[in-house]
Amino acid sequence: MEMTNQPSKRFIDVIEQLHQFILDEGISSGDKLPSERVLSERLGVGRSSVREALRALELLDLIETKRGEGTFLSASGSHRLVDIILLYMLKDDQARQDLGETRLLIELDAVRLAVDRISEADFFKLEDIYQQQFKNPHETDLDHHFHKILVTASNNKLLINIWNSLVDFHQASFFTGNLVADPKKKLEDHRMILTLLREKNKSNLLSLLEEHLKKDHF
Repeated sequence: MEMTNQPSKRFIDVIEQLHQFILDEGISSGDKLPSERVLSERLGVGRSSVREALRALELLDLIETKRGEGTFLSASGSHRLVDIILLYMLKDDQARQDLGETRLLIELDAVRLAVDRISEADFFKLEDIYQQQFKNPHETDLDHHFHKILVTASNNKLLINIWNSLVDFHQASFFTGNLVADPKKKLEDHRMILTLLREKNKSNLLSLLEEHLKKDHF
């Protein structure tokens, strides 16, 4: 099977529905949006789909979430630009390339820190995920969790938050899942990543990780 470069139709549909809902309800910059539960009911889609759409809009600085208060239409931009911005972000090849390259840089920097900061608990989690992958090599969620633990081991909250946002938008917007990468080669790479991490071989680890990510996401 081939990996598609087209964004998920479901994801785009939810973005468009959400945009229309904002227009129909007369929600203006600075106004509060309904909860995920309410939006899910009003739009007739799952809460996970609503959550992905909101994360994408937050990444584009079109909405902002205030802890304990809710989600608001950003005062710094206009929701009438949503369709224009999404047209660029979802269909422009250079934008896709930029997003992928930024994710790569962030992950490499996070792992560079993780080499010196990783805990035994994180090693245990990575080993456990690897064993699960060995039994279920086609399970893409396990690959995501493996890389998430690598990044989390950096203990740098800003890098972790940026990485999470980039990966959410990257996966939800541009890919339906990696259908090209060889599961056997991916498993071998993860085994070697664990070995190099144990040895604190930063140079070889980062070289392998860069090759692994480029092969997997570009």
